[in-house]
Amino acid sequence: MEKTSRKTIHQASEFLRLIQEKIEIEFDENQQIIDNAKRSSAARAAQAALKNSLKGDPKHLIDTYRTVSDPLRTVGIEYDPEKSWNKGRIWIFVAGLFAYYPQPVEPYKGSFGKSCWLLQQEIRRQSPDAKGVERRFHTLLDTAFENVQSPVATLIRQMKSKYIAVNYPQLLTDLHWWDGIDKRVQDKWARDFWRVPGQTHTPIFSQ
Repeated sequence: MEKTSRKTIHQASEFLRLIQEKIEIEFDENQQIIDNAKRSSAARAAQAALKNSLKGDPKHLIDTYRTVSDPLRTVGIEYDPEKSWNKGRIWIFVAGLFAYYPQPVEPYKGSFGKSCWLLQQEIRRQSPDAKGVERRFHTLLDTAFENVQSPVATLIRQMKSKYIAVNYPQLLTDLHWWDGIDKRVQDKWARDFWRVPGQTHTPIFSQ
């Protein structure tokens, strides 16, 4: 799986760079978003459409097609709206998350499990006994591929409120392979969240 994950993460990085170009988001040397008053109306509309797609309304999903179609085609990912669920849909979903909470495509190298751990640590600074993140994360690990959007989006919203870094290329890669029989993605996330030392098998490729 490592070879296929390596290919997917490069596709994911390229896809998100293309989405970033579409919505005209730039970052400074400190990885903070540059306030660009010259962003085009088309870029603002594209970002709004991607963010709205997170609401789950089919109309909002349709509105994203003009933004995501070329990037999906460029990286070779198919999207078939006639199917109740398909891999391409998760790519549009992560593009929506990226538009909602933009992050640099390259610098942060952790998994979503590590981001969830950082989120929990930040919340526990004020509420030492807080267990909400852990409960959500534990539930997420047992969630089927077709149902992962809602719990992931909920955690991303919390991460945005606490300024927690998110590695979107790795998140997209992991969600793409979420339904693997060996559960490597879930295992990696769990080890990163609960800080388990060592490795039980060959790790998933990351940036």
